[in-house]
This record gives sequence, C-alpha cells and structure tokens, in this order.
Amino acid sequence: MTIIRRARALALCLSAAMSHQALAQSPSCVSAPAAIPGWGDDLRRSVAVSDPAVFAGAAAQDFSLGRTLGAIIASREISNTPAERVALLQGMVRSFQRTGFVNPDGNLTVSTPARPGEGALDPVAMLDPADPNGFRPVAVFNRLDLAPADWRTCGEHRIVYAKNSASALDRMTLIFEATVPNPGGDPQGCRPIAQFWNGLSSPGLAPAEIARRLAAFFYAGDTDGNGTSDLPAGGAVIQAANLGLEFGQVRGNLFVTNGDFQANPWQLREWRIVAGLDGAPVFAATTVKENPLPALYAAPVPGDSPDLASRRDDFTGRLLGRVAATLLALEATAGGGGVSQDELLARLSAGFPGEFDTFVSISQGDGDDPLARSAGHAALLDALTARLAGMPAAARCGVTPQHLLNRAGALSCGGCHQFSVGQAVAPGVAWPATVQGGFVHVDERGTLSPALLQHFLPERRRGLEAFLASTQPMVATTSPAASASPVAAALGRLAATASPLQRLEVLRDAEAIATRERRELAVQPGAFTPARRTH
Repeated sequence: MTIIRRARALALCLSAAMSHQALAQSPSCVSAPAAIPGWGDDLRRSVAVSDPAVFAGAAAQDFSLGRTLGAIIASREISNTPAERVALLQGMVRSFQRTGFVNPDGNLTVSTPARPGEGALDPVAMLDPADPNGFRPVAVFNRLDLAPADWRTCGEHRIVYAKNSASALDRMTLIFEATVPNPGGDPQGCRPIAQFWNGLSSPGLAPAEIARRLAAFFYAGDTDGNGTSDLPAGGAVIQAANLGLEFGQVRGNLFVTNGDFQANPWQLREWRIVAGLDGAPVFAATTVKENPLPALYAAPVPGDSPDLASRRDDFTGRLLGRVAATLLALEATAGGGGVSQDELLARLSAGFPGEFDTFVSISQGDGDDPLARSAGHAALLDALTARLAGMPAAARCGVTPQHLLNRAGALSCGGCHQFSVGQAVAPGVAWPATVQGGFVHVDERGTLSPALLQHFLPERRRGLEAFLASTQPMVATTSPAASASPVAAALGRLAATASPLQRLEVLRDAEAIATRERRELAVQPGAFTPARRTH
C-alpha cells in the first residue's frame, strides 16, 4: 500500500489549501453548449436513426438479426444457412451458463453469475422477429467519434436489436458494434463514411429510402449508391473482422429475470466474434471495457486474496496516475472559456487498462459504483484528494474526488446505463438520464434517452461537422477492393491445414496478431476525445 500511504501524507498537507482555493475561484468550468442551427429530426439522423417506420415492414427483414448473423458467417466464407446462424447464436446463449472467465490481459480469474433466463433462450426463436423471444432492429448509430487519433479505424457503426418483451422483467438488447478499419491511417479514407451519414440528414427522405441506404451501407459498404463498397478496406461494415475477429465487439443489455430480478439483476456483457477450429465464426465472451473489478475500489477486508491485494495497489497507482489525468483532461486542456456541458458529458473518458476489467457490469443497485465501493476506503479518498491538489484544473474547476469517482462510474456500462444517473460529475453537472424506466438509452420502440437527445448526439453531430470541414471531397476513383487483414491472412491457412493440432496453432497465431492489434488500438488517444470511450 506504499502508493496510498505517500499520497495520504501529502493529502494531509494539501487538502485544506485545495479546498480554500476551490472555494475562492469559480466553482465550475462547465458552460452551457451553443445550440446547433437547425438541430432536429433531420440532422439527428446523421448520428442516430431510431424511427420505427425505418425498421417496419420489409425493412425489418433488411436489418434482421438473421441477416446480420448471415453476413458475419458469409464473411468467413462459410455457407450461410439457417443451421449455421442458429449454431453461431447458440454460442452466445451458452456463455450465459458459465460461472467464470479469465481476463487474458491480466490473467485474472473472474467469477461470473450464470444467467438462467438468457441461458434458456432458444436461438431459433431469437431469429424469428414474430416470436415472443424474437429480436427486432430498433436503431442504428454513427460512432465516427470513436475513431483513434491515428485514424487506423473510422470508428464504430452500430445496429441495435431488442427482444420482444413479455413484461418489464423480460427484456434484452443486443448491439453489434462494427469497427471499420482504415489501412494507412489517412483520415480522408473515412470521409465517404462521414458523407454517407451526413447525407441521411437531407430533409424529406422517406423511411423506406433511409432503410435502403442504411442496408446498402451496413451489408455492402456502399456509401453513395454505386452498388460497390466505398469503405477504406473494401467489403461490408457487418463482417466477422469488424466485430471482434480483429476490432469491434457485440454487447448485450440483459434483464430476462424469470421473475426474480434480485437474483438476476440488470447487467451488461460483451462478446467478440472469433474463429473456431473449422474457421466458422464463434461468439466468445470477453471483458466489458472500462469496467474494472468493483472490489478494486474498496478497502481491503479480511479474507482478501493476496492476488486481489496486489492488484488493488497496482490499480490504485493507475487510477491516481494516467486515469485521473484523463478523467480531468477536458478541463485541463480547455481555454479560459472552459468546456461545454455537452463536451464534458459526451467526450469524457477514462482509459482504464484492460487488465483490470471484469466480465459483467451490473447497473442495478450500487454494487459496481466506484463512489459507493470506496466509501469506507479513507486511504483512497485521501490519495485522490492529494492527486487533485496537484492538478491546477481540479482546483480551478472545483472537481473533487467524488466527482472523479462518479466520472469513472459513469464511463462503465452499468453507470452510464443506470447507477450514475443523477450523480454529480462536476459542480452543478449531473450524469444525464436514460429512457424513462431506466437501464437503456434506446428502448424497444426506438425511444432515445435524454442523455442521447440532449447531450451525446448533439456533440457527435458537432464532431461530424468538424471532420467534414477538415477533410476535402475525394476525387471519384475505382472502389477499393477488399483486402485481407493480417488476422484474416493468418486464418487463411486453415483451409490448407488438416491436422487439428496444426489448425489450433493457426488459430493461436491469428489470435496473437489480433490481440497485439487490439492492445495497440486500446492505448491510442481518440481523434475526438482524450481517450476513446466504449459506449
């Protein structure tokens, strides 16, 4: 506990001075954002589409869960059959029956409660949108704002599915978060994607036309209606490589409780698409990013394992170091005018190392809330006080340890979706609300949350406008041919490999390449944010 002891001693000397300085100066550096001229339904489509009419009728099939799974399967050159789609989805369902996973970044074994409700779902029913347990498309999102500073990707582009709900205790959403690679890192390569989304803001577009354009983009990579891919690496947005085989992921928001919501609280999980021994895509449970194990915030207790104790000290050092600086980066880098509320809420980021992440984020209750978990950890709170005392932006802007811990909580999945709602993240600034009833930012009817409507989406629109203003229209050229990524190239050896042991070696090689690339991407700052947030 050396780090905490040193910081606690410093806190005793500096905390009083910091409190006096914070009171003497402006209590907040957060200002109201300027309005976006013409902001409304049309402009909002450039960053999010959730109009039920867009996903009704024939368009529901255009974006069906079956089509998305089929596109993932076909991208691995596997026969796209109903049986293959069921088999792919079955892997996700089986993951709900497991009670533990190992974080590969930190070799940390994490106990994970089984989910009997989700684990009993029938994949055949899930693929039938008319079934009581079927899933329907409800929204798509433009997350160009998640692009890294080196522009090796063009951010993420997402499709959200919602389960048909029998009751308030029977809900689930899945979100396919496809990362579009940009070989070479030239931001110009991402401009066709930005232009595509911006084009959806044209007034007067009929729902059917919006659906047609979106389907062409997600399933063919067609951004301009020419019938071919315009993505930097070619191919479609929805493919295995973009959903975890290399980058990207799939997430679930889970509340199929079988009537017992205390034993099965509302939680969020994450998967990657990986390759099986035969090369077919497989759902593999992975850590939920920016979600450190909650016990790391808590004070040591009798019975803590030596492994947890050593990790807690390491985690504290990271929290007091780079993470604290990142959580305060927006105020620290802002000029005299401070930072707008939309900027703070939409661009706030933490950058927790993946080695501390757990596999489940619980949004119900405060068991995962950093502020609640650290309440009895006086040494940590004193250390944070000392850290903030040495950061001019904290004193100037009145940021306290409680604000910092609330920011960390809000950037976790469970916090963003529930337990951080209404909690102060700066003087006079609370984390904004989810859809009425809680826990989701887009519901089964396509209703968007106040957080999205009032803060996140306007800021993403500003980012889109700034990106388009900073890049130039591209001269028409031949559409890019699909190029094999390093991971796909490694997996290409599977077809010529007969021995199961050799095939396993091929998969290990491919996974090692993917792991290296994902770790390199994880430490990249954001093109729009100090560190790229995960949702």
